[in-house]
Order: sequence, then structure tokens, then C-alpha cells
Amino acid sequence: MKIAKVGICGAGTMGAGIAEVFAQAGFETILFDVSQPQLATAIAAIRKNWDKAIEKNKLTELEKEQATQRLHTTNAIEEVQANLVIEAIVEKLDVKRELFTKLSAINSTETIFASNTSSLSITKIATGMSHPERFAGIHFFNPAPIMKLVEIICGAETNTATTTALTTLSKS
Repeated sequence: MKIAKVGICGAGTMGAGIAEVFAQAGFETILFDVSQPQLATAIAAIRKNWDKAIEKNKLTELEKEQATQRLHTTNAIEEVQANLVIEAIVEKLDVKRELFTKLSAINSTETIFASNTSSLSITKIATGMSHPERFAGIHFFNPAPIMKLVEIICGAETNTATTTALTTLSKS
């Protein structure tokens, strides 16, 4: 599967960092959070990081402008439609399951879903999903824009196509 558009749910430290990485890497990126003030805080932090990267000659003004154009924010879950959706929300199993139920209803049957969880079972999160074979863990290490380390975690039903797509994406 070709991943061109990525949705990130949760605009805290990890979600914002993951969104920053994808937008800068050339992916159309949607950053979702139920809180508009949290989205504003996340965007301010991302812009600050990009400005620091420009000062250190690690990013150009043009690259920042292009990444900014690829990064969209929303507090409407209905707008989180992508080839890959990653959640980085509170570490509560029931909250994560509820989010993925909503996301499954509005996304393609080809969409890959992933959790950035560092403590919950991928299999338990995927329980009850309509397509658990398209669900995996994709754990970015903090701070995501600096740490070039991503862990791919399979659930009991995660298929090879999903892990291959996530591995290829991470390497890119």
C-alpha cells in the first residue's frame, strides 16, 4: 500500500512530534485533537522546532513553507481520513478502542491503523476492530523529530502487508 496521507490523533508532545516528522518528510498530514487550544500549542511548538532547524542549517525556509502547507489541523474526527492513522492519546484502553471504532467507520477498508502506545497491548487495543489485521503499534521515541528510532509492534492478527508497509514507511 502506498502511504501518502497520514492522520495523527492527539496533539500532545508525541502527536505533535510525529506530525512534525511526517509533514517535514513530505506526507500530507492531518493532526487531530479534541482541544483547539492544544492544536494551537502543538502548531506553535512545531513552528519553533522548524525555526531552530533553519538556524542550524538543517532546514531551509522553502522546506519549512512546504511542510507547513502539508500540515493540517482539525478538531473534527470526521476529517481524519488517511492511508495511515496513528493515535498518540491518553494511555487508557477504553479511550483508544473508542477512538479506533470511530476512525474505522470513516476510513477506507485499506487504511492502516496504528498506536503509539508504549505500555498497552496492541492485541488488546485491536480487539473488536473490524480489520485487526491492519492494526499495529508504531512507537516513536521521544522527541520524535530528533530520535531516529521507531518500533513496529505486531498484534496477534497483524498481517505481513501491514508490518511491511509500516517498516518501509519508517525507513523512508
